[in-house]
Amino acid sequence: PSTILTDAPATEDWILAADIVRKNFWSTYTGESLDRLTHDVLIAISAYRSGADLWARDKDFQLICRFLHITLYNH
Repeated sequence: PSTILTDAPATEDWILAADIVRKNFWSTYTGESLDRLTHDVLIAISAYRSGADLWARDKDFQLICRFLHITLYNH
């Protein structure tokens, strides 16, 4: 089995995630769903910065990847 080690999200990743959530999702998500969405955005940003492919079937990732212009594989 392969292992991928990545750094923790940098400060600018948290700022970008907050900006994406605030601009695109703030009015439609609340409470725990907003927290979960923020973590999903951080995952997508990490994939983007590392050049990794992102695989998910979650509809939130479809929206997030559209805003970040990331290819999402969902098969």
